[in-house]
Amino acid sequence: MAKLCLFYGQGSRTYSFPNGHPLNKNRVEGFWRLLETKGLVADPRIVIKEPVEACYEDLLSFHTSEYLSFVKRASEHGSGYLDSGDTPAFKGIFEAATKVAGATLEGLEMIMRGKIRVAFNPVGGLHHARRDRAGGFCVFNDPGVAIEKAR
Repeated sequence: MAKLCLFYGQGSRTYSFPNGHPLNKNRVEGFWRLLETKGLVADPRIVIKEPVEACYEDLLSFHTSEYLSFVKRASEHGSGYLDSGDTPAFKGIFEAATKVAGATLEGLEMIMRGKIRVAFNPVGGLHHARRDRAGGFCVFNDPGVAIEKAR
């Protein structure tokens, strides 16, 4: 049994805010380069998985339907902010954020089924998002969604 599942791939890089925002794809790519430099990418105890989107019903377990609709519209439009100014919208933000939540949920499921001992989503932990709004660069609260799923 692998000891660690690491979620990384194109889905990780899409949660990247534009125009010099401090939370962008360079952070996760830098993390990956460090893993490669340390030889950890080839470690047989680590399984690397591409993030997949969380389903709407899982997101709805924590977030309001009005908020999910708001993010979807902002994602299609591709401009504006999802909060008071920290979290800009961009085309595809809805899908990118669902992949963050999806990776966290898949990690939870793999642990609960005994497939792995530890899961790590380097883009996850977006705990500033509330049930009805974004905050602090966090669109969907993937820990909150995972807690609701675990219940």
